[in-house]
Amino acid sequence: MKKHFKLSFFTLAALFILHQILQKVFNLSLPFVDSFFDPFCFIALSLPLVQFERTILYKQEHLSGAEAFIIFVILALVSELVLPLVSTQFIYDPLDFLAMFLGFAWFILLRNFRPFSLTETSSH
Repeated sequence: MKKHFKLSFFTLAALFILHQILQKVFNLSLPFVDSFFDPFCFIALSLPLVQFERTILYKQEHLSGAEAFIIFVILALVSELVLPLVSTQFIYDPLDFLAMFLGFAWFILLRNFRPFSLTETSSH
């Protein structure tokens, strides 16, 4: 089961990178994906990375749902309310909150998965 979760994290990361290449290098525009995939990935990929950081720094291998929610709220508020005030390259879009919440939900569904676990355990 952990292999499935690992695959889902790295697949999402690969899709995010592929989307960035298609959008920035090849100027391929997919409006719905351009608008909502990035905010979804921002949270869905950031939370496992925070979990990994906690594992390395504090030996805490589990990010609780409350901790994940607080991090999600802070990242969402900063990215949607603060950054547009600082730079015109950032645009406020209230629907991004929904996309980011779906990224949070993705993480919660997979939170027992540690994509960068320092100790690999096999559970058959």
